[in-house]
Amino acid sequence: MSALNIVQITVNNEPVGIKPNSFKFKAGVGDRTVRTKMSGNNIDTVVSTDVETSKAMCSFTLLTEADTAPTVIQWQDNLDANVVVGQDSVTGKTYTFNKAIIISDPEFGTGVDGETEVEFESTRVIVG
Repeated sequence: MSALNIVQITVNNEPVGIKPNSFKFKAGVGDRTVRTKMSGNNIDTVVSTDVETSKAMCSFTLLTEADTAPTVIQWQDNLDANVVVGQDSVTGKTYTFNKAIIISDPEFGTGVDGETEVEFESTRVIVG
């Protein structure tokens, strides 16, 4: 089986060039707690999901260019109207993050090695 290799990112249907190998994500399943209960010699488990942690996350690094700051600021201004999609190069499978919100104010690195990391939180990822 081949490795997951996200080669194409789009934000709001616009292709975005990212630093290779910088895309990462959480599916948004949420943290789970497993507890044990017993009745006599019978032992069983009870599982619960913390819905407060049931949110997806995706992040990637942009190489800072002249249009990086205005583009990222526009994504911030969109609040939860952003859609981020990552596509795997081998399978073509997509990972879609709807209602994606930039959660922290990104730092825009400048100069020859300037980079900008962007992190979104969203509803649970949709794998298609």
